[in-house]
Amino acid sequence: AVPSRRRGPRVVTVYALSVAILPVLIFVVLGIRQVPQVPWTDAAMLPCYLLAAMLVFGELRPLLVARADGDTDQVTVSTTFALALVLAGPLVFAMFVQGLAVAVSDAWSGRRPVRAAFNVGQYLLTLFSARAVFSLLTGTPLLAPMTHLSNADVLPALVAGFTFFAVNNGTVAVAVALEQGRSAFAVVAGDLRVQGLTTAILIGLAPVAAAASDASPLMLPLIAL
Repeated sequence: AVPSRRRGPRVVTVYALSVAILPVLIFVVLGIRQVPQVPWTDAAMLPCYLLAAMLVFGELRPLLVARADGDTDQVTVSTTFALALVLAGPLVFAMFVQGLAVAVSDAWSGRRPVRAAFNVGQYLLTLFSARAVFSLLTGTPLLAPMTHLSNADVLPALVAGFTFFAVNNGTVAVAVALEQGRSAFAVVAGDLRVQGLTTAILIGLAPVAAAASDASPLMLPLIAL
């Protein structure tokens, strides 16, 4: 008989709590450094606030997608606006709004506390990773209060979008792999088959949303349609 690679519930719980706690610590450290630098009351922040509003709206209206393991996952248009906010606005603001939106959505859905905390940490880590990659490729400071995208930033933005997908789905894939004794790569491959095209479209729209928020913020709701 082939031995099962399924891990015990304690291992899964430790992993879930690690994903829940470590990104929060990163968020606190970044917040201490960035919050004083952001002109929160300046009119220039209006596009960021509109992106945040669209993020919350999208998060609270998820699309259910069947996973290969029989479970269901959620794909939301908030992906577009979260990534756009990460590219164009303050990182800690994007992390705060996304974390709050996920927490409210999970509380409304009645998810277990550990699962809800994992989901929040997962998104905090995802946004931080996407911004870190974008900053590395463009030379833009990680904690820049605002970033105005140019044509040269399109490719780095798309790479950041790929990072968004890889980290977001990868953290869940590891949890599923630990719980079910499967390969994390097989789980991610299943996700790609089910939601790859939808996610690619949402990620591809993120630079468009970021540019639209800078040029004509009132066009943002059209992207959500």
